Amino acid sequence: DSVPDTTLGEKVRQALLNEHGLNPRDLQVTAQNGVVTLSGKVDEKSDQERMMLVGMGVDGVRSVVSNLVVDRPA
Repeated sequence: DSVPDTTLGEKVRQALLNEHGLNPRDLQVTAQNGVVTLSGKVDEKSDQERMMLVGMGVDGVRSVVSNLVVDRPA
């Protein structure tokens, strides 16, 4: 019983936006067959790792691929 990809992407997106202290910019979340791809910009490498962990914690996610770029705001 798998979660539809559109629902999955939306759930992961919400989880990331709700995660305290994370501030992803230009966040895009796509899901395909349970594999979630994150893209956008984060301030720290540790944010990228946290986002992948948060993504993995969402029900129905099989794996997380990160296309996140570490880009500190000036």
